[in-house]
This record gives sequence, structure tokens and C-alpha cells, in this order.
Amino acid sequence: MFRLQSNEKTEFISGHGPVCSIKELREYRDLLSTIQNNVETLTRENRKLDEILKDTKTKIPFETKYADNFIEQVYRSVKKHLSN
Repeated sequence: MFRLQSNEKTEFISGHGPVCSIKELREYRDLLSTIQNNVETLTRENRKLDEILKDTKTKIPFETKYADNFIEQVYRSVKKHLSN
């Protein structure tokens, strides 16, 4: 069995974005998890997309021009999953 080993000096090359450390990779994973969890919680509460966008963007540590699109994609995915 192949097992990946890394340490604090390991650099990761993602499919998109810059080379990053394991700390940065964990921070990014946590950011994505926060977004997904928030969108799912608010969707279960039958909140509207504009409310979800506003609320979720207050919980992420940065603003990008892609934030709305990304949150909308997560919303559509969560909505589809919950309807099945």
C-alpha cells in the first residue's frame, strides 16, 4: 500500500493556486468545510440564496470576486443532495 508522508517542510502543488505548506492546506480545507457546513445549515432552515450568500461571506476570512459563484455552486449541490 502506498502511503503519503509529509511534515511541516513539505510543499504541496495543488491543481489551482500557489505551492503551499501543510498548514496552508489545512487552513484551506477548514475554509471549504466552514462554507459547506454554513450553506447546508441555512439551506435546511429554508433560507433564501441571497441570505445564504450574505451570511456565509461574513464567515470566510477573505473576499474574492469568485466568492458568490462558489457559494452558489455549493448551495446548488447541497440543495440537490437534500432533495434526494
